[in-house]
Amino acid sequence: MPTIRGAARRAYGIGRDLTFTKLLPRILDTRFVVDGREYDYLWHPFESTWRSERAVEIPIGLAELRNADPRRTLEIGNVLRKYTSPPARHLVVDRYEHAPGVINADALTYSGGPYDLIVSISTLKHIGYDEEPRDAARAVRAVEHLRGLLRPEGTMLATIPIGYNRDLDDALRDGSLDARVSHLARTGRLRWEQLDAETSRAIYGLPWPGAGVAYGWPWPGANVLAVARFTPPQAPAG
Repeated sequence: MPTIRGAARRAYGIGRDLTFTKLLPRILDTRFVVDGREYDYLWHPFESTWRSERAVEIPIGLAELRNADPRRTLEIGNVLRKYTSPPARHLVVDRYEHAPGVINADALTYSGGPYDLIVSISTLKHIGYDEEPRDAARAVRAVEHLRGLLRPEGTMLATIPIGYNRDLDDALRDGSLDARVSHLARTGRLRWEQLDAETSRAIYGLPWPGAGVAYGWPWPGANVLAVARFTPPQAPAG
């Protein structure tokens, strides 16, 4: 009986993955738009991307990598390499994950670069928040530190799920992160749409965690995703 059950579970998993990665993309709209640019959803069996913000943030991150020099590109968190074959050649800093080509260092103290591009896919939310002792404000300080590793014309892209790390959300809301931010919201299990500026401002005014903004409800993972772009800090005048 256990063998039959195991085989049934495996068959279900294979069927589910084929449905989401092969069948549904053929019959549903497979594209989403952020700031006028179109991307293909990523419905991938690894991490079941259709279940969460991975479906949109991975394509956004991979698009940034395509036009970047890997020698001058840094990723915070070992994420994007897992969706490229062969693995992308850019530098990765991840404090906890041990893998070939990954530097185990703290994003708040790592020194390197300067870089043309820094990218972080749903990783900043964990810094300080999912560590002991907890200090959620470390994520904001990490952003400030990483901006300092950029070349004068460089940029940093970070996807940040709203409703996970309150300190990050507050910094996005009050502008202290000095970022250009776009917001994507789930309109169903498989669909995401960009919010207009007025709606984006309103989500931060909702009672915490806010209807439709809560992380993990009504859908797994993020229900609103911030796509934030940062530039290097400005040098003091004079």
